[in-house]
Amino acid sequence: MMYLGGNGFYWVTSYDPTRSHRIEVRRGVQGCRAFELPGGEFVHSMTAWGLGAGVGSKRSEVSFDSAVSWIFEGTEKDELIGAFGGGASSDEIDRHDAALGSQEDAVVLATSETHSDLFGVFNEEIMFPMLDMMGPTCAKVRSDMVIFETAGGERVFSVGSINWIWTMGQWRGTIMRTTWLE
Repeated sequence: MMYLGGNGFYWVTSYDPTRSHRIEVRRGVQGCRAFELPGGEFVHSMTAWGLGAGVGSKRSEVSFDSAVSWIFEGTEKDELIGAFGGGASSDEIDRHDAALGSQEDAVVLATSETHSDLFGVFNEEIMFPMLDMMGPTCAKVRSDMVIFETAGGERVFSVGSINWIWTMGQWRGTIMRTTWLE
């Protein structure tokens, strides 16, 4: 399965294993608050947002392992993924974070480059707005491209950015090759 977006797992979404066409969505509080529930109670993965130009993503060391390197076939070793057309990592982005419910055994294939100060940690993740929660000063402001295998042996590939699809419309380069359309 390919998830070519971001923010899709913002609220906790579960499905009934006996009726997979049905889902449950739990919506929580937002903004500054006096208490916080455990990670995953209200959100799974949406972790940052922003305005303005996006950025490309740099491959992780593990992405060169033969088990997953086929995803990047046709790209150059140091080539940024999606670093054109406004940047594939933009608007609403998801990072891999097991503390927020991300799949613990997922492989982080690539991580976005530093976002500008127009991007910040999403307000549900912080109890009170503090300093150093914006792109250049906060390592949490990023999108991660991941892949993992389910218990049934299927693979799930997620790009971590709502702008991935828009960038695909440019019909060029690294986005199309890593999405296996070229």
